[in-house]
Amino acid sequence: MSEWRKIPIGELCDSISDTYSGKDAEVILINTSDVLDGKILNHVKTLNKNLKGQFKKTCNYSEPLIESM
Repeated sequence: MSEWRKIPIGELCDSISDTYSGKDAEVILINTSDVLDGKILNHVKTLNKNLKGQFKKTCNYSEPLIESM
């Protein structure tokens, strides 16, 4: 049986930071508190105007979200 070993997360995945540039009238904002057990809890749409920097990144449903502190 193989043994577990610790390796840096960067050896397993890439860090991708895509800035949202869409023109949708409304978007769903996701904060770290909106994710629990791999599920997104917030589905409320917000007007796409004057969004703060932390809310200007995109993600796809099939991508894992990993929070860095």
